[in-house]
Amino acid sequence: MKTISIVMPVYNTEIYLEKSIQSVLAQDIGQENFILIAINDGSTDRSLEILNSYEKKYPNCIRVIDQKNQGVGKARNVGIELASSKYISFLDSDDYYDVDFLKKHVEKAEETNADVVISGFRRITSEGEILRKYVPNSPQRYTKYSTMTSWNRIHRLEFLKKDNILFFENTFVEDTPFSLSVIAQGAKYEFIDYIGYNWLFNPESFSSTKLQVGNKENTDKAVEMLSTFLDIGSTKLEKSPEFSYFMFKGISHQLLRQGRLASQKGFLEQFYKEKELLENRLPNALKLSSIIKGSVGDEMKVRGVVLAFFSIYKLGLMSLFAKVYTKGDKI
Repeated sequence: MKTISIVMPVYNTEIYLEKSIQSVLAQDIGQENFILIAINDGSTDRSLEILNSYEKKYPNCIRVIDQKNQGVGKARNVGIELASSKYISFLDSDDYYDVDFLKKHVEKAEETNADVVISGFRRITSEGEILRKYVPNSPQRYTKYSTMTSWNRIHRLEFLKKDNILFFENTFVEDTPFSLSVIAQGAKYEFIDYIGYNWLFNPESFSSTKLQVGNKENTDKAVEMLSTFLDIGSTKLEKSPEFSYFMFKGISHQLLRQGRLASQKGFLEQFYKEKELLENRLPNALKLSSIIKGSVGDEMKVRGVVLAFFSIYKLGLMSLFAKVYTKGDKI
């Protein structure tokens, strides 16, 4: 049995794919200890040709699955179903690992018996410019919520399969519901003060797009997304201040980062719909105690912004704030 499986969905990433694969093959854990399960998700470029050439050259550590286009969630689930290793990781086909990524994570998992081991990442351009760095250097209660991705970490495969934890398919987001499911099922987390995952800034990728605030379709999507998070966490995590803070932070983050160009009306309509959702399903998320206690471990700057947004809401100043903040009515 291999120590770890790396699941890589591939869709039209021929210009990045070889660098990604090479970063796996170069792992100092040794090729005998891993298998790369690459799922070609209906690519129309040369991606499948590239994958097949690597599988032919490295049949003992690369397996290629070809399927019609069904989305990232489905592709990753295929990988989970096929994996038979002790651990599993997820690598996007335009990203790449540092040479010691797998070894460091597996060693930490073996030392601590963790279900999930999380490290940091670099947000990097194809030219090598580093746009952002994150590293969990002082883990606290909230740290497991700080990056709701699937790729800057490894998972114990038995834990995922025991609780039938899979990615949502055909949804607006995949990573956050998956990571919330892992938290809700009581996974044991460990963290490494280390950066070994390189998250490529690809302007054409879905993760580089934004859900703009201010029209009914996007507002409905935003509310649906929050409702999905509540479906996952509200039963097992409803008493967790970290989950409550995470939910309110989601609203503030979305409106502040993506609502600047909305109209005042659109901004307020979305806020009040999302606030009503929390009032009905997770009222603790609208309590000051949750905002303060639940945020321990989040970045101080981010905690300050969320608290300020919460204060604007509690003081009844949201309409005034929207009038000043939004630009949609002024363009």
